[in-house]
Amino acid sequence: MKVLGVILELNPPHNAHKYFIEKAKEQIKPDLTIAIISCNFAQRGEISIISKYEKTKAALNLGADLVIELPVFATLNSAELFGYYAVKILNDFKITDLAFGVELDDLNLLKKTNEILESPSYNEKLKANLKQGFSYKKASLLAFKESTDNPILTENFNKPNNTLALKYLSAIDKINPKLQVNLIKRIG
Repeated sequence: MKVLGVILELNPPHNAHKYFIEKAKEQIKPDLTIAIISCNFAQRGEISIISKYEKTKAALNLGADLVIELPVFATLNSAELFGYYAVKILNDFKITDLAFGVELDDLNLLKKTNEILESPSYNEKLKANLKQGFSYKKASLLAFKESTDNPILTENFNKPNNTLALKYLSAIDKINPKLQVNLIKRIG
């Protein structure tokens, strides 16, 4: 049985969500689709435009068969913990496939990015940049640029869907490396 897991904020639902779920289901052909949604808050900490009940209805209308709420503590935490708990909960529901939207739809390059981010060299550069007074985002980008000469990696480093994708991939490595990953290229 193929069980597809998707992670959605739906704040608010829009055509990109519809496209994403349609493409994921087309690629995977699941028997069941489970969506995990953020609660009444968005991952960035703001109050959602629509309630979790409206999000649930939207997810069902978009093609989910089961909708699960990501706990508040995970929704309002760092991208790393947001991704970790979303993957953990979906894995507990025995998904076989996880699909997520990305700007860079090359799994090998995303994994290479994670290798750099987890390297001692990158972390030393990040700490040095933070000590110089750079914001975390700027310090991280500078450290990353110093750690690779691959322009595709650098160009895609701070794109929002790629950022979450990297967190999902890290979580998958820790929770269930056998989980099938399906990248859906963002449009527009």
